[in-house]
Amino acid sequence: MRDVVEHYDAISSVYDELYGEEQRRKYELLYRFLGRGLLLDAGCGTGLLWEFLRSKEVCCRYIGIDVSTRMIRVARNRRQRGCFLVGCVEYMPFRSNVFDYVVAVTLIQNLLDIGAFIREAVRVLKKGGVLLVTVLLKKRSLVDNVLEAASRNGLKLKRRVWEPYSADEVLVFVK
Repeated sequence: MRDVVEHYDAISSVYDELYGEEQRRKYELLYRFLGRGLLLDAGCGTGLLWEFLRSKEVCCRYIGIDVSTRMIRVARNRRQRGCFLVGCVEYMPFRSNVFDYVVAVTLIQNLLDIGAFIREAVRVLKKGGVLLVTVLLKKRSLVDNVLEAASRNGLKLKRRVWEPYSADEVLVFVK
């Protein structure tokens, strides 16, 4: 995990320029599943999802969490009205049953324990809450790991979305 933190800390000031367009393509795939309520952006990075949601006028309250202190610093400096916290998604500092949505974009491949993240996402989601996860298509074993962990933790797969222009698949689960 230390390598992941060091990597994202090192590229924090240029992350938006390097990956912004790629991330926005992923957001286009998943934002149609979002509505009103409280959203947790797990692995929020520089807060690009918050910026995207505001541009689409998605009516939700937003909290972002990321392990990279520097990415959070960039998010706080560049994004308005978002709440950004430094923290680990495998052990989140939130009460149970509070979020309507948990979104994990470009996160899964960086985790040491996918199951721990899924358990935490289930814990913090309200009944009927939605977990949206993007998974790199070239890493099929990751898709299988997410599906297995979600099933073990009582999530129901609602939808799988993939578009030709995207390198990721979006998995939509309901608690």
